[in-house]
Amino acid sequence: MSKKEERGKTVQLLAVNPKYKERVGFVVPVYNSTSKKYECGVEHLPAIEQGKILKALGVSEDPDKGVQIDELQIPISHRQKLNLSVDEDYGIYCLCMVNETIARSSKVVDVKRHLFFINDVEAEAVADISQKMLEYKATQFVINEADLPKLKSLCIYLGGIEVRNLSLNALMAKVFKEAERRPKDIIEFYEGKVENKVFILELYHHGIIQIRQGKYYDGEVYMGTLQESIDYILNPKNLSHVNSLGTRLLEKKG
Repeated sequence: MSKKEERGKTVQLLAVNPKYKERVGFVVPVYNSTSKKYECGVEHLPAIEQGKILKALGVSEDPDKGVQIDELQIPISHRQKLNLSVDEDYGIYCLCMVNETIARSSKVVDVKRHLFFINDVEAEAVADISQKMLEYKATQFVINEADLPKLKSLCIYLGGIEVRNLSLNALMAKVFKEAERRPKDIIEFYEGKVENKVFILELYHHGIIQIRQGKYYDGEVYMGTLQESIDYILNPKNLSHVNSLGTRLLEKKG
């Protein structure tokens, strides 16, 4: 979302903790231990705009007069609306976005640590539509390329799905459920973006290579971590060994 689109919105703060439906809460700048500075969530903006928003929040440029950033406390309340085209409201919104006690949307609320959440109906609608489109695309891939070997490879890549002795329909049903949870992974698989990773995972699944202390081996031949193993098979120096692995995998898959 562009800054212009963001500043054109109105959002609402809603209490997660019931007691804050009747009392105010506070948001404060967050201390960055790396930069050793207090941050208000406006640091991505041009300096002039930062200054305008901090001034709207009541922060004084004069260290001897007015409120300084490390002293800033902004009250917030249940059902409070923030018009992001208004500098003060946008400043409060930015503070909320960097405070760990404020959830960025209803979908990520953790009742154990969040006191409020930002209710942005339009943003959540866009996110829901995007998610459904991804789910649809993933599902279409599965339907259009529904052969048993491909589905088994996909399930091995996704992990946590037993593929032995399952029919095509049983595997499709399992993958459709996964399309609701992680459609991007399924899309990446069918678009051929993870072929080397799939190759390593299939080699392990079929018992051709082994894992010892988190590292892959072919017998005594060290291949390394998953990423190191991918680099290993891409190295032209290992072509003869990789061809051997591929042949053994084809034999196992029958």
